[in-house]
Amino acid sequence: MLKIISAVVIMAMFLSTMTIQTVQAQSVATVELTGESSSTGISGFPGSKFTLGDAGSDSRALVGVLSRERSDKPCEVSVGWEDVNQSSTNDAITKELCGKNGATSSTMGGTYANTGGIANRVFVSGVQVCMNKDDDRVKGIHLRGKRITETGTLTDFGPDQQDSRSNCHQDHWKRWVNCPDGQIATAAIIHFDAGNTPRSWTGIELQCRAIRVTGSSASYTTEPATLNADSKGLAETFDCTDTESTDLRAVAWNVANDWNNFSKAIESSTGQEVGSCLQKRFAEDGKVQCVHTQKCDKDGKCKLGFGGGLGSKIKIFQTFFDNTKSMPQPDRRACYAALMAHEFSHTCEHYAEAGPEARGAAAFNYWKGRFGVTSDLKVDVDCGMND
Repeated sequence: MLKIISAVVIMAMFLSTMTIQTVQAQSVATVELTGESSSTGISGFPGSKFTLGDAGSDSRALVGVLSRERSDKPCEVSVGWEDVNQSSTNDAITKELCGKNGATSSTMGGTYANTGGIANRVFVSGVQVCMNKDDDRVKGIHLRGKRITETGTLTDFGPDQQDSRSNCHQDHWKRWVNCPDGQIATAAIIHFDAGNTPRSWTGIELQCRAIRVTGSSASYTTEPATLNADSKGLAETFDCTDTESTDLRAVAWNVANDWNNFSKAIESSTGQEVGSCLQKRFAEDGKVQCVHTQKCDKDGKCKLGFGGGLGSKIKIFQTFFDNTKSMPQPDRRACYAALMAHEFSHTCEHYAEAGPEARGAAAFNYWKGRFGVTSDLKVDVDCGMND
């Protein structure tokens, strides 16, 4: 039996509850799904087929796939969908073959949690499953996503969403199945084995459609809510221009006020808990000094920033400002989010580079997905980080 349940995971659209400064809005394309639906083929193994979603929908696409078990058998699968223009219009569809007592396990799966705004639209475009040692039960899932840009085109989105149970055998990850270029998934065909309940999930294939631009909206802005004496954010910025200080405080303010979603994004990407120290840097005691000279070594490699010890102060050097000064505000602030997360992590006992670099990249992707950017921005090429 197919049944409708609550949406998989939908982030709170925090900007809707705050006072927004008057700024020039960005023009954002509205889109629809179009053309004949196409099938990706199956990752995993075939069985009895059940379609979750509407393959021919002109407005709904998939954002996640989740599973629960009974008696070690993945007998319940849910897909979450969202409207391609308004993420707050969403729901989930479930197929359950667990028997009268239903599923009893925790949830396993992945989802792209959008924020409700027209500029934040990430949808499933590829899937890969992991099987148990006998290749008869799905025990892990890996999703790829595509983001609909403000101009109505599709671009790769990271990080991927991935989850698995302990009996997912790492050498039993099956082939990737991906939507054709220019398409996203509108439905999933879920395969179950035969026999008595609970019946196990054995494979998945996607149904996909293309997108086309139908109009535009001017409802999107990345400007933060008005700062006031009660706002969370940095303790101090100094030696910074007005624009630099505004960008720094806006990024810290938004991260601090959206900490639950920010920390989940970082932890999902890095596999490590964020902890309270980084939160405190963004929300309370972080200090940023803008250093308008370059800090380069004898080989000509220049630092973007510095953070160290157990203090709460970081430095940002001229090279970073040079890299970002010509960027539009949304793009520039994505780079600020990455560098601040990187350098503040160094002040929170993360002395080696690997951890802060991973956090910086994850913060960059969080900001892009949360607020959108104006181009196919990359943290290494455009911001100059991690090179």
